[in-house]
Amino acid sequence: MLRPYYPVSKLYRMVNDDTGLQADFMPVIHGVRSFEGLKRRATTAVVGGQSVLVAALEDILKSKKAAGRERDQAVIPILEQTLRATRTR
Repeated sequence: MLRPYYPVSKLYRMVNDDTGLQADFMPVIHGVRSFEGLKRRATTAVVGGQSVLVAALEDILKSKKAAGRERDQAVIPILEQTLRATRTR
């Protein structure tokens, strides 16, 4: 468990060095009003035999736009393209 942006951020990061899996835990997410809504829109995925909730791509996109950081802005076109592609299926 790491705090890579301490003291600026309250983000906690868990990394499995063997598999490269990385999970971030955040008490606040830009562009998201409530964790209840985020949870309601999330889907369940199985990772390593465990069920985990995965935020909806729409919520991830809102968060990236609201954060406004350069690294977030860089991935927005890819996320929007992915969202359009998933909606046409």
